[in-house]
Amino acid sequence: MIAQPTRIAEPLRRYRVLHTHDPDEMCREVASQLSAHQLEVASRREFVATVNHVQLGATALMYVAYGTPVRVTTDPLEDHVVLMVPIAQPIRVEMKDHVTQSGPEAAVVVPRRCATRIAGGPEIGSLVVRLGAGDLARHFRRLVPQAGNLTPVFEPGRPLNPALIAGAVHAVCHAVDLGQRDLPAPVVRELHRQLLTALLFGCRHSGLERLLSPPPIASRAKISRAVELIEDAPHGDISVEAVAEQVGLSVRALQEGFRRDTGLSPRAYLKRVRLQRIRAALLGSDPSDGTTVTDLALAHGFGHLGRFAVEYREAFGESPSVSLGRSASVRG
Repeated sequence: MIAQPTRIAEPLRRYRVLHTHDPDEMCREVASQLSAHQLEVASRREFVATVNHVQLGATALMYVAYGTPVRVTTDPLEDHVVLMVPIAQPIRVEMKDHVTQSGPEAAVVVPRRCATRIAGGPEIGSLVVRLGAGDLARHFRRLVPQAGNLTPVFEPGRPLNPALIAGAVHAVCHAVDLGQRDLPAPVVRELHRQLLTALLFGCRHSGLERLLSPPPIASRAKISRAVELIEDAPHGDISVEAVAEQVGLSVRALQEGFRRDTGLSPRAYLKRVRLQRIRAALLGSDPSDGTTVTDLALAHGFGHLGRFAVEYREAFGESPSVSLGRSASVRG
């Protein structure tokens, strides 16, 4: 279950790209990030709108807000799936033969090649995630290698588990809002993976049955090879999905095999390796050379520094700053 972070009044505020009273300007900006569309406003004189936007690799994460009632009709997206998570007021979304009324803590899925009609207001504000259909297909095959070339086709409307989807989107936004502006590549990959995984497990699609079916049993040789891959990765900069793909297992089969052979999940094992690498770097560093706890944590894929500090203390009985200070005292 995804922990619900504290909601931020205006998500992604640091990444604002537009605040305008011009409906035409707003229409052009949203079209450049999502799709061509028509925007109808109740009052041009009272119109106000905001767009905040950040890229997580190929995935676009946006906050789109209208201060007055609007009606939006979008063209279909050819190569992307879109998630919409309302922040405050409910929105009505029509797609094909589906009509969905979605409010806060819920979500709406817009499959590829699907036009929409969206209405609501006043004070419409939604988190919008644009995910590549190709990225989803590749992630699905990593999770279910035995599925071959099956590409999941998503059903429009309300997800199977809207709270899971909304929670994942809010959690990723929270991490982006609290992290440094230019997030390290390992952090971006992890946030991207979280969104892909939540969408595949939380939505209705043609591959869901294969995704939820019991995985094949992993051999001990493959788990041993997976352990070697994690141990050999510099900075622990390898994902669980990449490990599973390299040893020819689904992520679920890798998880079950790891728990059987190591007593840990692969993600917990990877985190332990990363923490050990950071501790070794801290104890071997000279603070006068500019080494910082923050730089080492981010370089090893820890995007939430407060959580990293807690996990480090739990693992080693002292804070990372104390470890770095001890290194300085030994050198002195």
